[in-house]
Amino acid sequence: MGEADEVSFWPALNHMNRDEPQVAAILHDLQERAKELNCLYRVDELLNRPELSLEQILRGIVEILPPGWHYPHDCQARIVFEAKIIESSNFRPSEWVQSANIVVQGEALGTVEVSYREQMPRSDEGPFLKEERKLIQTIADRIAEHIMQCRLKAAFAGLTAAVDEHAAKKNEWRIVLEFLRDTDPVLLQRISRKLINHLSWSGVTEARELLQRGSVANAIEAAVSGGENQPIRTDPNSRPAEFTNEVFRMASEHLSDNEILACVTTWIKEEKCSFLLHALEQLDTPLGDIIEALERYRHSDIDEH
Repeated sequence: MGEADEVSFWPALNHMNRDEPQVAAILHDLQERAKELNCLYRVDELLNRPELSLEQILRGIVEILPPGWHYPHDCQARIVFEAKIIESSNFRPSEWVQSANIVVQGEALGTVEVSYREQMPRSDEGPFLKEERKLIQTIADRIAEHIMQCRLKAAFAGLTAAVDEHAAKKNEWRIVLEFLRDTDPVLLQRISRKLINHLSWSGVTEARELLQRGSVANAIEAAVSGGENQPIRTDPNSRPAEFTNEVFRMASEHLSDNEILACVTTWIKEEKCSFLLHALEQLDTPLGDIIEALERYRHSDIDEH
């Protein structure tokens, strides 16, 4: 090696040595994110196995959680749901705990907990990473969503079984309507809006007039905002129950029972993948969140079409 080569070689080598800690930190962070995503995918796979009972799913999740955290060998997990307490083997109480509530229909019915048996180095939240807070909350939310879906299916099955077979075939969409009134009024309102648009596009004059009344009322309210408080609003959308009744009354007059049921069930299925649509429609969604949404969609039981 000549003198000129030596002069150029050593600064480059020193630069590489200075960068090594930074590269190692980046690789370490990537490995942690990979662990967390793998944990989430395995949880989704369990939740989408209809042959498993809720207790079997929760036991499986308790085993899946520790490998997804920063110090898996000293990590343990516990899920408390109603009267059930499911723990890792050799579980012992700890003061280093990260937890998230399992909230079903606005009520906290349990918790997902991850803890360390020994004290670990301090990080963002005690010994826990900020990404682990997002992970445990996501897992708790998905458990709650699964429990809600199971309850909906059970309630719907019981309701259908209690109705005469002929009447059930004729009025299935009405059963779904009453079911949504009791369990998910927000979803029912979104479906009502889709249905009134569908009727309008199909040429139903009454539906167009209802939409127009709502648009005019909104325009008037926007024009006088900041003025006197006068009862000028006549938008039927502001009264969800009346709006829904009116929309489904129109539908029953212009569509067959099978057409109404097909529309409603299709829109309910579309709602199941709204998380993916939301991630893709937002221009500032991080690439990692888009990948997570795509993987969640891939591991769900949503029909590809």
